[in-house]
Amino acid sequence: MAKKDWSGILFFISGVILYGFTAVGAVIHLSFIESWNNPPGMYWSAVLQGASCFR
Repeated sequence: MAKKDWSGILFFISGVILYGFTAVGAVIHLSFIESWNNPPGMYWSAVLQGASCFR
């Protein structure tokens, strides 16, 4: 394979890893947001209710 092929593969894999870390970080951050007035936060209540659909 040419040098350009390997650099393209490297950039693609790096982008996928960067996107994955960003998405995981956003989910972890949003899970601790309690901006609405319910004690666990309405966002976290919605996440738990949505997760119960997959059990």
